[in-house]
Amino acid sequence: MAIKITKILSKDAPSTKVINFKFDVGDFGDGLKSIDDTFTFSMSKDSSGVFKIGKDVEKFCGIKEADVVKQVAEGKDKPEDAIIYGLTNIMNGGKDIYMWINATRYQGMSKKVGAIPAMFEILAHESAHLAKQLLTRAIAKSKKLNLTNEEWIKHDYGAGAYNWPTNGDMNDKNKLIQVSDEAFATTVGLIGQEVAPHFLKMLEKY
Repeated sequence: MAIKITKILSKDAPSTKVINFKFDVGDFGDGLKSIDDTFTFSMSKDSSGVFKIGKDVEKFCGIKEADVVKQVAEGKDKPEDAIIYGLTNIMNGGKDIYMWINATRYQGMSKKVGAIPAMFEILAHESAHLAKQLLTRAIAKSKKLNLTNEEWIKHDYGAGAYNWPTNGDMNDKNKLIQVSDEAFATTVGLIGQEVAPHFLKMLEKY
């Protein structure tokens, strides 16, 4: 695993790093044994920052940027109660995925429960979302699907369009289950391990 690109933007824009995530995860189903992909990790001072990290963030997350900007301006984005705390989703037409954290909201949570427990909680939460996306993209890649647009998102993996493979007992007859629990847990852990130092480094800005 390695950092591919590093961007530190203006004071009001999010800090952003594009991370190359490459590792052997074992046979996690569907004949796949590794992941080789990239994702964007980003942090900003308030909820409006998530919309600055790429194109069409609003389209894929379903949250209206104008509504968030308005609420931030009204002072509704607070350390103890932010509009958005963290978000992991798709952007740039389906080509890229991201994990984003609201630094102000994290600071509020860290005062409540402690810095390390707060970091564990938000990274575990967002890493679980990201793991599903990375594993789905790995399966999509093996099926020769186009990862630069929405083809891999809409593909029928066995239970209809927009129903992604999930994790569970590989002997289960549920055709949605194409990833073992062990592989999913391993992926979640490795994402957290990779993101944590960049999380801490970005916090220095805030």
